[in-house]
Amino acid sequence: MFVEKNLALVSLLLIVASIVVFLVYVWLLNLVLGPLSLLLLGSLLLGSFITALKSEKGFLKIIALIISSIAMVFFVCIVMYIVLMIFFSNFGT
Repeated sequence: MFVEKNLALVSLLLIVASIVVFLVYVWLLNLVLGPLSLLLLGSLLLGSFITALKSEKGFLKIIALIISSIAMVFFVCIVMYIVLMIFFSNFGT
């Protein structure tokens, strides 16, 4: 019971961790997202989405689900962009 109440907070902490990872990798280090960083970012976002789904009902669960769903959509768009750039070499130019 106690763990289920705090899963929404864990989900929000995972979202913050994924934002920090994204900022460190892309903006601060001026690196392109590689396979390992995409795997790390995807696992953080997927973990936050799953913990938001498993959390107890309430206002914090709704906020965690909305934020993690938006982040998952953003992550899928990034992955799709990278895949399209691989298939069509001049897609991003």
